[in-house]
Amino acid sequence: MCRPWCAWLFATNWWSPTCLEMGVHDRTGVDRGRHKVSRTPYRRRAAPHLKFRQCIERCARRAPGAIGGTSVQVQTNNTAGLAPGASVFSPALQPVRYQRHVCESSSLSEVMALLRFDGAPSAAAHNHVFRHQRVRSGQSVFAMGQSFNGLYVVRSGALKSVVMHDDGNDNVISFHMKGDLLGSDGVYKKHYGSEAVALTDCEVIRLPGEDFFSPSRRCDDMEHMLYWAISREITREQMSYTVSHAPRSEVRVARFLLQQSESFAAMGCSPRRFSLTMTRRDIGNYLSVTLETVSRALSLLNHLGIIEISNRDVTLIDTEALRMYEG
Repeated sequence: MCRPWCAWLFATNWWSPTCLEMGVHDRTGVDRGRHKVSRTPYRRRAAPHLKFRQCIERCARRAPGAIGGTSVQVQTNNTAGLAPGASVFSPALQPVRYQRHVCESSSLSEVMALLRFDGAPSAAAHNHVFRHQRVRSGQSVFAMGQSFNGLYVVRSGALKSVVMHDDGNDNVISFHMKGDLLGSDGVYKKHYGSEAVALTDCEVIRLPGEDFFSPSRRCDDMEHMLYWAISREITREQMSYTVSHAPRSEVRVARFLLQQSESFAAMGCSPRRFSLTMTRRDIGNYLSVTLETVSRALSLLNHLGIIEISNRDVTLIDTEALRMYEG
């Protein structure tokens, strides 16, 4: 049976000997890389373009509605015997080209929902549009000491805030996930006091500083939202202090797991089954304990049947026991 996607195979030259010689696919159809081919590449029988062309024409006649978009143009190095630039089907029949839809901006109401703010924006606030910024794992949203240019809301992914010292050592002071606010420490001296580093591929929304710190601003809804979000971050930092200053290191790890459970629950995810986005070294840095201590504490909690852990995947078996755990 003819299928519309055969037009894509033909037009993109996927079956050409040139692509096969470069190692795109071998006889078993397994990807072997661009330059490493361990077996002889599969080559089609002679003059297969005639069958492809007949198949495409039959598809066009039987199901013209299944093909729409722009006409496929023949590549210069094609093996079909058509002139370069010629269309595979008639101009009226245009194949669909896949295009991923990417949202690049958010309104104030969307930012409020992301921050889990209860207020509703006024009609005037809908004119505000905030751009998105994508950050790959290991890259920084902003650096310590960089001039303040706004606040950031995490739209997806996970990050950590790090403070660098003069001796080259660094301290992890907090972890951030979807809906958290970044950069509030830059308001004080107009320079960021920490560095926000992506633990996974992330997307953040930048709230420009001039929108809420300039004398000419006229959006009270944004101001109320930011006061609320900054106050929430201060409260979280106070709670983090109790986590990282427990008398026993095992208790610190137990409280850290509870803190992560609450964060995932706030995002609408399962509070009992989640995956840690940070390394154990980062956890130890955050809790002021060593990597070995974190591993030992997790193993102990697993042995006691309070949690189950496999690599970074954590399952809380007895949340109440974890809450009452005192080492």
